[in-house]
Order: sequence, then structure tokens, then C-alpha cells
Amino acid sequence: GWLEIQEQKPLGTYVITEQDFQDMDDETRKAVEGVFRYANTKLGGTSVDTYLEREDFETAFAEAVGRYRDTSSRAVKFMIGILVGEANRQVYQMPKNVDAIRRVQRATSVGFGAGNIGPSLATAAFNSIMQQSVGGGSSLGGLIDYNMYMSQIETLQKMFAADTNWYYDESNRQLHLYTAVADGEKMLVELSMLKSIKELLNDHFAYTWLRDYTLASAKGILGEKLSIFEILPGPAGGVTTKGNALKEASAAEIEKLMNDLYDYSDSPEMIPPIIRG
Repeated sequence: GWLEIQEQKPLGTYVITEQDFQDMDDETRKAVEGVFRYANTKLGGTSVDTYLEREDFETAFAEAVGRYRDTSSRAVKFMIGILVGEANRQVYQMPKNVDAIRRVQRATSVGFGAGNIGPSLATAAFNSIMQQSVGGGSSLGGLIDYNMYMSQIETLQKMFAADTNWYYDESNRQLHLYTAVADGEKMLVELSMLKSIKELLNDHFAYTWLRDYTLASAKGILGEKLSIFEILPGPAGGVTTKGNALKEASAAEIEKLMNDLYDYSDSPEMIPPIIRG
């Protein structure tokens, strides 16, 4: 998709705050509440008091989103943004949900389209190559010519400064552009953006993982609460809590969920598992 780059309200950050929960729209809030109900039900909350407050579930969900955004490639979306340059300006503030920038290129450069350097020559050469390949000529020769021509285009792009020198500071989301641009000149920016919570919950792969991680994290929080007092007063010497067992189960489930991400189990594509030493 195309994005007009300007400072705006962030759609996603690695750290979810209380304000993020308050700013959710009705659809997103209902989806998050569904995750909370699922975790509460799995912990037996429909029959007995689990001693978990809403803040506990919010903490567990925020941890799940943070870990998912930090690990999974499905937590980001790749886009082409349009940045309008300003003369004598070097630093541009990016939206807070811009995770990484891969390339910054002038919108008017060498290529096949209108407004580029040498469009007539480019189009004529491209048509000639395609006619040779498709219309009775040598297919191999056409591909070789095409490869040579694209190499020439790449060289011309470097000569006419289509690519720019830049640096992206991820700590403050600032793009430092070291190439002089004209006032109002448009730049194409290849970037990856963090998906919003709404987008993550609408992705069934991400939703299932976030739901299960929230449950595992909530189980660990409950275990911490119950392990404060291992024996509660009661008849026959008191009641022994299972706090330590819950914490162990939580750690095991979280480890499995993280390994699933490392093995790309949240991806619909068949990707061979990586080898970890």
C-alpha cells in the first residue's frame, strides 16, 4: 500500500500502555475482552474466584503483544511511503509505528514511467527487447539484452542520485537524509510498520498465538499470587496452594509458544525450521 508519511497518532508500538486500552475502538475492545474471557474461563474463573483482576489480564495481553511484535514477521506490514522533501532539511520525524526503513529513493528517477530520466529511450528499448523475445527472435538473446539494459538503468540511477544516503534512528523514529533534495520533491520510502492491535486480532494466526500467550502469562501471574502463601489457613491444618505448579506450567507454555514463532508456525507458508545451536 501507499502511505503519505507524516507524524501521526501511532497505530502500534512495542509497549502497550493504559492509554492504548482506553483508545481502542469498540470492535477491538470486544476482541480483547474475548481474549480475557477465554483466559479467565480456562483458569476456572466461571466457577470460582481466580484472584485475577482486569489489570492482570491487561498486563498479560500487553506482554503477549510485545513478544509477538518483537519476534514474528507477521507483526509488521511492508509498505511504500511517500515523503515530501523540504529544502535545507535533514531530519524527518517518522510515525512511531515505523519499525524499519529499507530504502529511500527519489520518486523521479531513471525508469520506464513518465517523468523519469529518458522515458522514451527506456520504453523503446524495453519494447524492442520484448519483441525479440516473444515475436520469433531469440528468447535467450532477449533476456541477455534485458539484463544488460537493467544493469545500465541501475548505473544511471546511481549517476543521477536516484538512491539517497540516509540513516534511520530507531530510538526516536527520525530519518536523517544526507542527500540534498528540492523543496516539495517526493521520495519513495520502503518501510515496515508495526500492525495495530486491531490488525493483529483480525489475523487468525496472530489471534490464536496472542490468546494462548495471554492465558499462559495470566497463569504465571496467578501462580505468583498463590505462591506468596503456600498454605492458606483452613480445617485440617490448612489448604496447600499450587502456585509453584502454575508458574512452572506457565513457563513451559510460554517457551513452547516462543519456539513456535522461531519455527514460523504462525506463517501459512512452508518454511523449513531454522537450526539453533
